Amino acid sequence: MATAPNSNFVRDLITSFDINGRANAAAEFLGRFAHQEVLIVASTRAAADELVRGMCMRSGSVFGAHRFTLVQLAIQAAVTRLVEAGKTVLAGVAVDALAARAVYECRKRGKLQWFESVARTPGFFKALASTISELRLNAIEPQQLIQAGSSGKDLAHLLIEYSGNLDETGLADAASIYANGIAAIRDGEFQASKFPILFLDISPSFYLEQEFTRALASQSSDVMATAHTRDEEAIRVFADILNVVPTLVQPDRESTALDRLRQHVFEIAAPPPAPMDTTVEFVSATDENRECVEIARSILAAAKSGVSFDRMAVLLRNPGLYQPLLEDSFRRAGIQAFFTHGTQRPNPGGRALLALLACASERLSASRFSEYLSLGQMPDPQKPGEPPAETPWVPPQGELY
Repeated sequence: MATAPNSNFVRDLITSFDINGRANAAAEFLGRFAHQEVLIVASTRAAADELVRGMCMRSGSVFGAHRFTLVQLAIQAAVTRLVEAGKTVLAGVAVDALAARAVYECRKRGKLQWFESVARTPGFFKALASTISELRLNAIEPQQLIQAGSSGKDLAHLLIEYSGNLDETGLADAASIYANGIAAIRDGEFQASKFPILFLDISPSFYLEQEFTRALASQSSDVMATAHTRDEEAIRVFADILNVVPTLVQPDRESTALDRLRQHVFEIAAPPPAPMDTTVEFVSATDENRECVEIARSILAAAKSGVSFDRMAVLLRNPGLYQPLLEDSFRRAGIQAFFTHGTQRPNPGGRALLALLACASERLSASRFSEYLSLGQMPDPQKPGEPPAETPWVPPQGELY
């Protein structure tokens, strides 16, 4: 365990291929401050909650554990300054809308050359919003972009217009939030930064994210960060911020097939031969439907061996394709499942309405009307003049939010 010059202060960076190794080290660190308030900064709120939940199961209770993602904590640190400046947090589709407004203003003033031919194509606003957000998070100034050729000049004009729109509308994007959060922490306005801090598997990739993390770490006397051994960028950043040498944690048991898979999966050279065990299984199926059936069977088999359902997860490469099949397999197997974002299917009623609108716009296209009929959303027949029959409410099946 690395320590600061004062032996009472803890500064440590834990790396491991095994999530259990990192979680155990994090729990041990938090256990030292059982009677204090602590900050847990994780890549997702669910990850922080899971860590604290596990500690509760072992110790019976945990108090004073404040859990945030990095941007959530930045908002908490910056909220006083944002309110005083009359700023509102900008997020979601509003970022795309502000980018679209910047494009419109630049085109109207004839400031676009390189992007003029694609400025009105589908997806340009969203791509531009992502690009501008990254530029601002890396503190890139328009003057730096001008030196990057024709595309850089256009980006500089768009960045200036976007930033002006932010100031004009009183909005604060992620870059503004981090900048205000950094200033608040350095000026001692955010008292929570004095708590012991755990950075749980986060990877601050942008400049302002790294500076915000650095500001937090500079205010607290006890800081631990955990990172996957292959996350070399996160290890480099935290090693610099904490001024420590990473500590590699190995499993305190005999190496399994899963351990070897974690360690060698991205290596070019072949690993040394070792025996196979039940921690890894390869299953081949003829199609997606049978593959989902095999997944359901493997889950039932694991449940019979004593593994609870809430300790199982299914990671899908293509959720849009697999979700209906997986949901059907789980339904037939009697498995209740929670589906995360990105696995919801299109609403057939909404698709039917879009098909009807497209049918009208295409002058009563037969193919569009056939698409509408295929969705099975025909209205129920009723007598003329009668109000629509009241449809009973049906709770959602398969997906929980």
